[in-house]
Amino acid sequence: MLTGYEKAYTEVIPEFRRLAARLMVKDGMTQQEVAAKLAITQAAVSKHIHSKGHSSVRLSTRAVSEYASAIKSGRREEARKIMCGVCLENTKFDCAFTPRA
Repeated sequence: MLTGYEKAYTEVIPEFRRLAARLMVKDGMTQQEVAAKLAITQAAVSKHIHSKGHSSVRLSTRAVSEYASAIKSGRREEARKIMCGVCLENTKFDCAFTPRA
């Protein structure tokens, strides 16, 4: 069984980024533009777009859409908060990047 940390970094975050990359390309961005916005390579974007992903991870379409919109607009802090919320929701893992109340 995976710990929350392991699930976050091996399943939730990659699946979230995969769906966001797919949405951004579908919305008309090139793979190179998506790569620049997500700070990954074009090859990684291609892999995200063509992979099937993790079937055990369920993510909100709304969260993915909001994340992609924030990334496209350069609102990185907002995008980070969206991803942190999704990760916390799926893993119950409160990582070091999640601000504590």
